[in-house]
Parts: sequence; structure tokens; C-alpha cells
Amino acid sequence: ESRIAQLSGLPINKVYLILKSLNQRRIVHFIPQRTVPLVTYTRDRELPENVVIPKSVYEDRKELFEWHIKKMLQYAMNNNVCRSRQLLDYFGEEESTDCGKCDVCLARKNELQTEPDAKDARQKIMALLADGEWHNKTELLNVDASKDAVDNAVRQLVSEELICIEHARVRAK
Repeated sequence: ESRIAQLSGLPINKVYLILKSLNQRRIVHFIPQRTVPLVTYTRDRELPENVVIPKSVYEDRKELFEWHIKKMLQYAMNNNVCRSRQLLDYFGEEESTDCGKCDVCLARKNELQTEPDAKDARQKIMALLADGEWHNKTELLNVDASKDAVDNAVRQLVSEELICIEHARVRAK
């Protein structure tokens, strides 16, 4: 400890605290000075100029980093899918249900309460799409419900991932 303090120009107690911190983070193995101090590196150390990261590893890490950022932005900006479901999807869970407690679920619940025939519109839309085939979005206009109820129901069904819309077509999942 005193030799490191002498070489670094730091006080011995500061060197001691730094070595303890490095030991706690498992960077070095440090046994405080009693008779003979001992420092053991638990990992190989390389000089920075000897470290080479292959381009493929760099590209893979960059792609993963971009994916993480994209998912974070989607989470922050998506007001249609339950926050809990988004988090579970991020961690690879495919089967999930709405939590009913996040801001998205509470907003959807309020929409359902303000639109009394939204449940009826949902049932009619699901009945229309029950065959699992692609349907033209204009067929939704033929559902026997108000336009607002159909719009709310479609928005909810998409957010709950019960139906999907691609281009001008819609189908049940």
C-alpha cells in the first residue's frame, strides 16, 4: 500500500480505500496489509493498444445497441399497447395480457366507459374476422355500430394484438 501510495502520490488511506473498492467490484483481490500486503489480479490485463475488437463484433454490438434504443423509444411513444406487455415483449415473453394498471390500460378503460356500444362493436368485428382470412378495411364500415364505436374497438383490438392491420387489409390473429 505504501509503495503504491508513493508511486501514485496519493495518501496511504486513499490507496487503501481505492483497493477496497476494486476488491468489492472484483477487479482485484486485495487483502489489507497485516504483515505482507497482497494484490492479485482476477482478470488478465491487456494494454489498450493490444486490444483488438473485430469489425463483426463491433457491428453486432452496434446493432444490438440500436435495437435497445428503438425499443426504448417505442415504449415511451406507444400509447396503444399495455406498458407491461411491451416490457414482457422486450424480454422475449410472447404470451401476455394487459395489466389494467398502466396509463395505456387506464385510458383504454376510460374509452370503454365513455363509449357504451364499444363492446358490442368489438364482438361484431371479431365475428366478422372469425374466419382468419384477410378482409378489406372497408368491410369494417358495414359493422352495425357507430363509426366512433368501431374506431375505438379497432384501436383497442389492435393494441391488444387480437387483430392486425396491414396496408388496407385486416384479420384476426
